[in-house]
This record gives sequence, C-alpha cells and structure tokens, in this order.
Amino acid sequence: MPKEQAERKVLACDDDEVLYGGSCYRFIHDELKLRDDAHRDCIARNSHLVYIESQEEQTFLTNRSRRYGTDNTVASNHYWIGLIPTSSNVWLDGNPARNDLFEFSQDSAAGCFSLSKSSGNVSLHGENCNRDRYYVCERPYECPLGGFNHSGSCYWVGGSRQSHLSAQGGCSDDGGHLLYIESQDELQFINNNLAIEDNVRYWIGLTTQYAWLDGSRAIYQGFVQTNQYSNNQGSLCFRLRPLDDFLWNDIGCNTNYAYICERELPVTPHETQQNPGIPCRPPVAYLNRLLDSVPLCVRSDSHYFNNSVLCQCGDNETCISGCGCARDDTVDG
Repeated sequence: MPKEQAERKVLACDDDEVLYGGSCYRFIHDELKLRDDAHRDCIARNSHLVYIESQEEQTFLTNRSRRYGTDNTVASNHYWIGLIPTSSNVWLDGNPARNDLFEFSQDSAAGCFSLSKSSGNVSLHGENCNRDRYYVCERPYECPLGGFNHSGSCYWVGGSRQSHLSAQGGCSDDGGHLLYIESQDELQFINNNLAIEDNVRYWIGLTTQYAWLDGSRAIYQGFVQTNQYSNNQGSLCFRLRPLDDFLWNDIGCNTNYAYICERELPVTPHETQQNPGIPCRPPVAYLNRLLDSVPLCVRSDSHYFNNSVLCQCGDNETCISGCGCARDDTVDG
C-alpha cells in the first residue's frame, strides 16, 4: 500500500490537554458552567465529561486539579464529572461506577456529581446541576502527530537516536512502548507507511530472545541466523534494519539508534447500535436531559475507522467516539 494511501492519521493531545494513561484530559478552570453546559462544551471539544475508572486515575485527577482554583471558593473546589446518579450510579456511557473508589457526600438525588477537592479526602459531591462549577473533559488518546493506525495499534518513529532505555522513555512519553512485532503483516505495514530509512537501525521492544518488554512471549520471531544473535556486547537489546529484511539481532543497550514506537488503541467496551440514523436508547432515563432538544444518533463511519460514533442527527461532521442516546420525551426523567 503506498504511503499516501495509508490509514488516516490520528492526533495527539492538544497543547492545553494533559496525557495520562489512555486519555487526554482538559481541565477547564478559567470558566464556570452549569453541569449540562459543561457537558455540551466537552462534546464541542470532541470529548466527554471525565469518567473515573481506577484508583490511579482518581489520584491523577485529584493531584492535577489542586493546581487550579486556589481562591478557596466553593465553585473552584468542585469539578463536574460524567457520573449520573441512579441506584447504582453510572457514567454517561452506561458503565457502572466503582463505589469502592469514592467517598460519596451529600444526597445523590440532587441530580449531578462533582469531584470535590475541598478536603484531604477525595469525594464525589452530589449537588444541584444548575450550579456553576469547573469541569474536566476527557477523550481517548490514540496517536502522536505522524502516527498511523493499523489493526488496533498506532505506530510512529521516535525522535533523535537514543540508547535502548532512553528510547523506551521516548515512547512512554507519548503513551506507547517500543515496537512489539507479532506478524509479517505488521512489519509490512510499518515498511509501507512509516518514514523509515533502509540503512538505519531501529530499536524494538525486545531484551531477550523470547520475550517483549511487557513479559509476553515473542511468538513471531524474525531473528538473524542463530550464530549472529550476539555481538558480544554483554547485553540483549534488539534492533532491526529494513535493509536486512527487518531481521533482528542484539547489540549493546547503550548504543544510540533510532526507534519505532507502538501504542495499542482503546477498545470501546460496549456494543452499540450500528444502523446509521437510528438513535440508541439511553441506559437510564436521566440521559434524556443531555443536550436538551438536540437529538443524538449512533453511526458507523469510515472516517472513524468504522467504529461507532456519536453524532448530532443529520450532521455527519459533529461527531465524537462513544455510545450515545437520543432525546425521547415519552420517557420520564
């Protein structure tokens, strides 16, 4: 496949977003909004109000939010999040909240939740949706600029030549790892689409003959002949060179080489309706109030890698990834 016909490039986090784990976070701390207005603004930014799904993510959000809003007002100590108060509490995508992560304060029947940082303990604060608060938008992070998406992963060439350890750090800074090679097809895609040079050697994520950096087995193996595994450098860090048919051999880990990074793309955990123009039903009635009278439809769009995307009905341009709903005035809520 010619490079100009490669799969669509995807973007890194914007300058005013923070990369953590698999998401880009935007902390809106210079403008207060009502809860639904905050949600609309996140959608306009191709994101959603934040979902908190792990202890690590909770700690990150808490520590980061403490950098902002130092005026000690009530509003500045609360950030709207994408949690819907029900008997079990669910996120806007229908996932249940992990109650073991949070201390819930006040009555969730108030209608909305905010993340409170007003005390040493993190809490989810149930309150009136018509209060002005800061908020956090979240969207999936996919690739840095120049990366290409293929078969569930994003690939890109790293920056300046580095030692193996520094190359690992360079990939990690962009949310990825050194390349794990699992098939000849994967190598062919890299050769066809990345800006690699035939006579340049590239670090990959292999430090033994049989395991990648994450400990998984190197089932697909492209080593040079056995007697050329080792260059007697006293270490096992592997490189490849396109001119050598992408075969791998080891060299001293402190040698500076170019490197190729990979990041597995996020997978949407929910099945959604795929019929263009047909709205999906919300998981709970409360979702009907989102966006007031603006109906939302789920579509399957080639511009989004044939994944389900949430769009304003009748408008193929205003779309974000994820499951959604359409307003249904026949449902109470």
